[in-house]
Amino acid sequence: MNVQKFLQKSGVPFRFIERKDTLATLSEMGMIPGTGPQLAKSVLLRTETDYVLVVLPMTHRIDLMRVREALAVEEVQIADDSELICQCGLHNHRLLHPFGSQFGLKTVIDQSLAFQNTFAFSGFSDRFCICMRGSDYRSLENPIVGAFAEPVS
Repeated sequence: MNVQKFLQKSGVPFRFIERKDTLATLSEMGMIPGTGPQLAKSVLLRTETDYVLVVLPMTHRIDLMRVREALAVEEVQIADDSELICQCGLHNHRLLHPFGSQFGLKTVIDQSLAFQNTFAFSGFSDRFCICMRGSDYRSLENPIVGAFAEPVS
């Protein structure tokens, strides 16, 4: 699934940012560089019955126990590379964008990221990130919001 085409078809504004310029561009947009919550990463998780896409700040890690509680499931594990290929058709986890619905998956986003005005994420290429408004993301994806990310110390 081409995230650029999906966003264009949806009619929401977005822009590309070269990875090497991501922090500088976010700073120009009024965001604090280096704090991380405005930069998102997506992780594919496996439960006992399904797969789920989790979106969290780049500087955080997933608390699997909290995800398990939020989803009311018994088991949650990070999916391996073969599952990423099978479920999302991707060979590179850095290209996993935060639109689980486009892979037929439920999406869960951490509350620290869910209501950001703007955030950037991978999903187009190794060279570029996509930056868009958080309200547009929530409107398009309608993710489950939970508290499951912890800062990496």
